[in-house]
Amino acid sequence: MKYFIYIAALVGFLYSKPLADHNYMLSTSVSNVASRMLESASGTFNLGVSGGYTRQDTWGMRSGFGFQYILGVDQDAVSESSLKNKDLFGLSVFSFIEVPLDRLSIGVRSTLDFGFSDSNFIFGPTIGYSFEINDMNIDINYFKGCSDFINFSRFTDTIEARIMLPFKGKDN
Repeated sequence: MKYFIYIAALVGFLYSKPLADHNYMLSTSVSNVASRMLESASGTFNLGVSGGYTRQDTWGMRSGFGFQYILGVDQDAVSESSLKNKDLFGLSVFSFIEVPLDRLSIGVRSTLDFGFSDSNFIFGPTIGYSFEINDMNIDINYFKGCSDFINFSRFTDTIEARIMLPFKGKDN
């Protein structure tokens, strides 16, 4: 599991068809990821912001990666936790692969938090709905992630609104 993100990226690049679309990605989300990683009983939902890159191949399969930051994390819970890097808690890298089914999409997503708690790697399925306004593609996604791969007892919930803006270049 240590090298999952690298393996997922390599498989995505090897088995994808030529690129059809490149996009910037900006999103905002509401999730209980921070409280689940800190093993907090409160289950507090926090706002998160993220940015990154996404691409869509000629089959319509979409993949992407980016950075996310969770806002409003209880600093008392962070200072009392067993995090290995308390200053970077809330900053994470994520990757995803989605297959569109008309306006709906299904896929998988992984997140790695740089605070390095015992539950800092989260992986799970996503389902989403997308629509377009002018040149912007907007996705509303739900992510159900698992952060305990021994007894599968710790799950996270995330609702995300993602805006994708096209790169302006020769091919777009």
